[in-house]
Amino acid sequence: MSRTRLDSPGRSTTTVVSTQRHRRLDVQGLRALAVAAVVLDHVFAWPAGGFVGVDVFFVLSGFLITALLVREAERTGRISIVDFYRRRVKRILPAALLVLIVVLVAAKVEFLATRFTTTLTDAVSAVTFSANWHFAAAGTDYFQKDAAPSPLQHFWSLSVEEQFYLVWPILIIATLLVLRAFGRTASGHSAQISLVVILGCMTTASFVWALTESASSPTVAYFSTYSRAWELGLGSLVAVTLPLWRRLPRTLGGLLSWLGLAGVIASFVLVSDDLPFPAPWAVLPVLATALVLIGGSRPDAPRLIPIANTVTTFVGDISYSLYLWHLPVFVFVAGGETDASPRVLAGVVAASLGLATVTYLLVERPIIGSRLLARRGSGSARDVAWSTSVRRSYRTVGLAALTTLVVILSTMAVVDGRGGGRESAVAVDTPVAGPTSLAAGADSTTAEPVPEGSYGPAVAALQTELTAALASATWPALSPSADTIIGQENSRVYACGILDPSRKSSECRWGRSSAPTKVMVAGDSTSVHYLEALADLAESAGTTQIVQRSAFACPFIDIRTMNDDLAQLDKCEKQNTATIAAVDEEEPDYLLITNSYQDWKNATTKRTVTAQEWSAGLTSYLDRIDTTKTKVVILPPPPSGKPLAQCFKDSGSPRKCDTRPDARYRLLSGIDRELVTAKGGTFAESLPLFCVSGSCPAFAGTTVVREDAVHLAPAFERKVEPALRELLQTAGLFT
Repeated sequence: MSRTRLDSPGRSTTTVVSTQRHRRLDVQGLRALAVAAVVLDHVFAWPAGGFVGVDVFFVLSGFLITALLVREAERTGRISIVDFYRRRVKRILPAALLVLIVVLVAAKVEFLATRFTTTLTDAVSAVTFSANWHFAAAGTDYFQKDAAPSPLQHFWSLSVEEQFYLVWPILIIATLLVLRAFGRTASGHSAQISLVVILGCMTTASFVWALTESASSPTVAYFSTYSRAWELGLGSLVAVTLPLWRRLPRTLGGLLSWLGLAGVIASFVLVSDDLPFPAPWAVLPVLATALVLIGGSRPDAPRLIPIANTVTTFVGDISYSLYLWHLPVFVFVAGGETDASPRVLAGVVAASLGLATVTYLLVERPIIGSRLLARRGSGSARDVAWSTSVRRSYRTVGLAALTTLVVILSTMAVVDGRGGGRESAVAVDTPVAGPTSLAAGADSTTAEPVPEGSYGPAVAALQTELTAALASATWPALSPSADTIIGQENSRVYACGILDPSRKSSECRWGRSSAPTKVMVAGDSTSVHYLEALADLAESAGTTQIVQRSAFACPFIDIRTMNDDLAQLDKCEKQNTATIAAVDEEEPDYLLITNSYQDWKNATTKRTVTAQEWSAGLTSYLDRIDTTKTKVVILPPPPSGKPLAQCFKDSGSPRKCDTRPDARYRLLSGIDRELVTAKGGTFAESLPLFCVSGSCPAFAGTTVVREDAVHLAPAFERKVEPALRELLQTAGLFT
């Protein structure tokens, strides 16, 4: 049956909730506020908590959909599942499909084949409303953490909503059918209590789950329907209990609305990605949104002028299309980089608004008002009115659509011509800031130029190639190709970076066991990505044996750094402890350490590791090494930069992919230098392998330097072997 009656035959319609229908300007204002926060956060990385705009949307969606369902039950005595999903299809799919098609066409033109394939997979997950699980899996995959941003990642929130909508209408119908079976459907109070109980249990269970998952697997928790359902559930609870809130005094309702609005705005500032999310910190925007909905439930509720005006109402109207368009425009026009030029970022916002307006007027509104997917029956008068309205809209918006297209094409031309607004940020003759004093344990840096000194012939030759790359206006014919490099994990040594208790230690050793010098290697994935070169050097030199102890996502530092899997944290601690034990047992001549200088997060504080914590963590391990028997050498990682998939384009400028050691790199490398030197060890400066006077190109000769944001490409590992050997020889290795 397409319709399920909720009232007994011959009896009056069951009153589920009293849902007097009136346009809620505060709801449209909240939509506008939420989408503005999300767009600003993505494009300008401000405000810090702008991402909680999605949580505001969740509450609003739960509220509006539930109100629609119970209003239908009140009006007709039934809820039609077919009509419900027909409305959802008309509301969600047309604009979403338009964006997906445009993104795929643009990706085919702009992206490398590898990235296009990834985008196509993202689009499939979006169409099947499984994007949240797809991106949760990608976010917990170590090898995808530094991938180029997807122009479709924001579809995850739509998937969460649609998964909720698959379950919630059925629960409402089942509840009311059970009540009817017991002859209690004439009482709207019974239905209301039943729905409140079900929603309350579901919301509570989801919140408890979110608390647990936010602590144990934060990436999964962020995308998970189970960890987000409580936000939609709370909005639904407000809708079910509207008769209660409408009895509130008008003055009290107004006060709650203002408090809620203040709470929503405060959450944009107070919440950050350093905090456990979505639980408990999503409570602030979620409860604040609920307060606005409760306070404005009376038809005569005081007007919230800041969000209930012509401008916010219009932005609220186009908020869905704006949400859909802003991230693809940001990725394609600005490369997904918040440090692009202000002109480009402003163009992103303007183009997004233009596209959203056009989509709303020419796609969303006409299709919602059409009889598409409607049941058979007369509707000629309505069809004529709809046709007239649509023709008027198309004539009015035609010029706006053309203008928007011109703006987008012009902005993309500016970006291609100027290298994304970043070309001037990398100057060949700018010196790199160097070691940092730890005076007073400060987190600030006191920069000093790194002396380049006199290089050996291999390093000097590499420097010449890097200098030529920085002067090049075009990409060379890369070998291997950019598509081959991206996502490459086929180095013969990489398997040794995966923690595997069953693997024998002899499987990850290179060079003769009788070699006079033994070097044990420790650190995280950046250390693993030096192994290709180190293994080759050990096997060719004949004087050195390499013993591998480094592991992906496990920096050799006495801090529980944040990974998405708590089990990995325990494995890393055990690995590092076992490495120190192996040093004591085997007494290698050298312990070679490489740690990434990325923004590691402390698993205890959930905040970025500070300079003091880094210093204390490294000192803790160095103090446990008998430096009279084993000399410690720190080999810094390459400076991080844009993923190749994000910045490379055959016809584009190589300057888009250039990088330079950032403040954190200089800070942590300075700490490492001072600590290892104090222990009688050596800091083997690696910057000459990647940079010239502080500027670091993405290629040397015809070889790409990094395969992603932080890891060396296997081909470059092999290319850099002679120069790396020269640098390490200054520390006594490979002599």
